[in-house]
Amino acid sequence: MRRSQKAVFMMLFMISVLAILPVSASAAYKYESLQFDKWYTLNTDTDTMTVYKLKITDNTIVYVNWKDYHDRDNNWGYGEIYRDKICQQPVSPVTMDVFLTKTSGRNGFVLYKGTYYVLMFDRAERAQAIFTKGKIKSINKPNYCLSNAIQMKKRKKIEIAQTKTDNYDRWYKIVLNKKERITISGNFRQYEMDFYLYDSNFNEIRCTKKDGIFETDGKQPRGTYYLVVRNPVYTLLEQGKYYCLSMK
Repeated sequence: MRRSQKAVFMMLFMISVLAILPVSASAAYKYESLQFDKWYTLNTDTDTMTVYKLKITDNTIVYVNWKDYHDRDNNWGYGEIYRDKICQQPVSPVTMDVFLTKTSGRNGFVLYKGTYYVLMFDRAERAQAIFTKGKIKSINKPNYCLSNAIQMKKRKKIEIAQTKTDNYDRWYKIVLNKKERITISGNFRQYEMDFYLYDSNFNEIRCTKKDGIFETDGKQPRGTYYLVVRNPVYTLLEQGKYYCLSMK
């Protein structure tokens, strides 16, 4: 009697363990090489869904554009980049955590040389995504000090690719011709922002930080200000950071 009870207990225990294991641990994914400049229609999530293999031969900016995603009727989509084939080790913070959060959009990631795996789906099977790549040297400017600061203009986008070899501070000059609030928007997250704003006397300006927005707590007097974007080297050892900023 005791043996049968023990057997039943072990069976129930194993069922419980299997029930809480990640889906990816038992998934039989299909693998396909991801092609740049090609539109992909996203399918729903299943244990046998396609995972796209992405091989990077040098430090590269990878852009993703998506369209036709509609978050309604219990529909939801997802996109993330992993280091391993079974998709359990996300490349953080180089993840597509802003991918499929609105109907259409664009995001970028700095990936180092290596092989990655892209997992993405749309339960409504409507969304489409296309990946392109860009050269880091084409967007990085030598604005590593105040004398080389680049002037920011309203609604003009600025791109930054921070890597473990291109990890210098970026300096930007902001000129206010009247009293107004300074607001910087972009693809950054509150927890990863290393932005600092100073006046012409290098007094740091108090700012509010939240996802996608960095702004002064009030209107600032007419004058010259400096925005500095920096990332400590240790935050760039495993992956780079891509910023796309604009001043409102």
